[in-house]
Amino acid sequence: MGRDFRVRQAVPDLVLLVWQGVAFGLAFLSTPVAIVAYLALPTVWTVLTLTIESLRGPAEWLDVNQTLNVLMMGAMTADDWPRLAVSLVVWLAVPLACGLWRTARREP
Repeated sequence: MGRDFRVRQAVPDLVLLVWQGVAFGLAFLSTPVAIVAYLALPTVWTVLTLTIESLRGPAEWLDVNQTLNVLMMGAMTADDWPRLAVSLVVWLAVPLACGLWRTARREP
């Protein structure tokens, strides 16, 4: 029973990460660039927030690794849901919207 529970906790996290990858793919319209951006940009942001103290406050809202970690651990509280939503808007919705716009305006 414990293993099934952990798998069920990880599924939403994995689905969101796949959609983030799709969003980056659409935004950059280049698979190699999208893969590098998908892996590098959140990592760079996390490193910056760890090294620059003034970014630690915004990181609670913008660091997708931090907000998805709470979701995956199954420890979401009422304060964590808005943080997850904001980080997903930044890392998923904005690239997805840009990518859909670019795809719609692309020459056939």
